[in-house]
Amino acid sequence: MSQPATGTMSSPATLVNLPGELQLMIMERALPYDLESLALTCKQLHAAALPLLPHHNALRQKYRRFHFTESYNQPETEGITETVTELLLDIAANPFIAHYIVHGDFGDRVCTDAIRQGSDNDRGVVLQRLEKEQDNLKALVKNSRHLAMLGLDTDVWFDNIVADRDEYDELVDYPLVFLLSLLPNLESLALPKQWRPSSVFSLPDDWEPVNDVQKGVQDLINLLVTRANDIEKVVGDQPLRKLHSLHPTKNVDTQFGTNIVTIAPFLALDSLREVHHDSGVCNQVGYLLTNKKNRKGVSSIPVLDFQAQGKYQVLGRNLETAVFQDVVISDEACGAFFKHMHKLKVLDVEYNMKDEIGYDWEPEKFLSSLMILGKTLQSLSLLANNLGPDHGRIFLPEGDLMGLQGFEVLTYLKLDTKLFIHSRAVVDNFAREPTDEDDIETPSLINIAPHKLSTFVLHVPATQEDYVVMECLFADLGERRKELPDLKTIKVVIEKQDVWGGDLDDWNEHAEKIKAFCEAKDIKVSML
Repeated sequence: MSQPATGTMSSPATLVNLPGELQLMIMERALPYDLESLALTCKQLHAAALPLLPHHNALRQKYRRFHFTESYNQPETEGITETVTELLLDIAANPFIAHYIVHGDFGDRVCTDAIRQGSDNDRGVVLQRLEKEQDNLKALVKNSRHLAMLGLDTDVWFDNIVADRDEYDELVDYPLVFLLSLLPNLESLALPKQWRPSSVFSLPDDWEPVNDVQKGVQDLINLLVTRANDIEKVVGDQPLRKLHSLHPTKNVDTQFGTNIVTIAPFLALDSLREVHHDSGVCNQVGYLLTNKKNRKGVSSIPVLDFQAQGKYQVLGRNLETAVFQDVVISDEACGAFFKHMHKLKVLDVEYNMKDEIGYDWEPEKFLSSLMILGKTLQSLSLLANNLGPDHGRIFLPEGDLMGLQGFEVLTYLKLDTKLFIHSRAVVDNFAREPTDEDDIETPSLINIAPHKLSTFVLHVPATQEDYVVMECLFADLGERRKELPDLKTIKVVIEKQDVWGGDLDDWNEHAEKIKAFCEAKDIKVSML
């Protein structure tokens, strides 16, 4: 058999050996971070990408870590984005922009309706642009594959996105949930104050009901979460699939708190690794009957209100770090909330009751419920801010919680003396007489500490009864410290102020006593 002539053989075409014009055309159509990868492949492709890099870098600088900027902070309003609607107009004009957004801080958004209600100078540029480019935005909404999957009316969605009313007129957030459906590379997220509980699930019957149109917002966010988690059947880039960090919702009502259901969809994402949430309320618990039987013949399990409606049953499956500041997480809700967080390593909770919510908190039951995390939790911080006068205490002789040995791998522990007594450092207890020292029943740290503990931090308000609690905890520290061989660091943080920022009575005198005691025990001291 004759061999083909050498001259007729050809090497396979590759991107590198294509003509420069074709290389440029391909790169123009590449997604933003694919363009970066191509440009870093070799000198030849970097040279081919050079004409595109200035525009790419400008978009990357503006959108990769996106946050809204209010116009009154800037002398020039050109290029400033204040509303979600404006950001959607940017994406409608250039769909690649949606792929640039990796870290989205939407906390300082301004509602378009608020601009309509403002002065002519404030509303002119935004509303003129909206009128000029609304056809682009309407096309973006009409072409939404997610709205199509749900069979939702795109005209209704467009109208509500353009209206973008503030929190007092709208119960749900059309613009933001639609924006989230466009962001395949989003890795971290800060929600705005206007992101409300009814954007996530239908509220209890005694609240204003959510109609069918508003229910579409709930259905869309649920669809995004479901598809993001289904990596086997739903391939390729999906909105929310890369989301690993949730930052605190901005400017929420600290007096009443915001229902923790607002972050439930994001906690249900398998991709989520870290959550920070401020001023939350998680206390609405129901019970579902099970097939199992107990001594009373019937067994039930606690479930959160939104879980009882079939939404977001599994929360924080792959969560590793959770920080909840200024929250009410009731002892009953604790078990249901943390039930599936079996990979959680770091948990910070600062309990602070809200208006008419959380007065009778039982920290003993709360800690007992957390024992479901005993095989993974490595760091636990449990602090108390404002507690009601009838709050429970931990480690009472007759209590069920005799120690924290159930936390098998816990190495870092931070506690608050206010959890051991009804301290006058708590706002609602200011009128109380000092607790009789003979009535303070506090166990030794050696008896309650987890076996692998290496660092213990104790917050101590500068009051007499809190001093006595500290004294009891550390009473036999010297002679028995060898029972905790890994315990290398003990710190005391002295608090001289109440939760409103006022100085505690005679705080300086008590602080000196605390310092002297700690110095004798070789304990590090700092002031808060």
